[in-house]
Amino acid sequence: RVHLQGAEGALEVHAARWPSADPDHPLHSLAYAVRALPSPWDRTQLVALLPGFVVVNTSARTVFVCQAGSPQLLEVGPKERVPFHWYRASFPKKILIKFAQEGSAWSGPIDPSRIGTYMALIRNGSDRSLWGSRDAVLRVQVAIGQGGGGGGC
Repeated sequence: RVHLQGAEGALEVHAARWPSADPDHPLHSLAYAVRALPSPWDRTQLVALLPGFVVVNTSARTVFVCQAGSPQLLEVGPKERVPFHWYRASFPKKILIKFAQEGSAWSGPIDPSRIGTYMALIRNGSDRSLWGSRDAVLRVQVAIGQGGGGGGC
């Protein structure tokens, strides 16, 4: 009998039957937590799989998030929480953020595996009147979420 009670961690799942034959397949980062159930199910262990990364937008504006080098955008509305997965395993594991408004430029790359708070400068490339100022600073926090594993941005 294997005892994994209380175990937590993270894993990456390649979304391809033969990952070595297809380097451009998606990659899913997952977090897991193992808990024992109370009696009368005390011989059962609950394994919870959660997204490894969740984007939490606490701003009042819609943002786009993407993996560096990827054309695939994730739209996250104000006060929304959306799971994030890597679009391509072969691309850098960095994220870029920008506001959804026309003219917003991408932030610099952010490493979601490094816990901390970062300030991302988002330049307003074309229409300087969009926000009433030239550029915006977005606070990005990477933290371990409740329930084990993963980070949030």
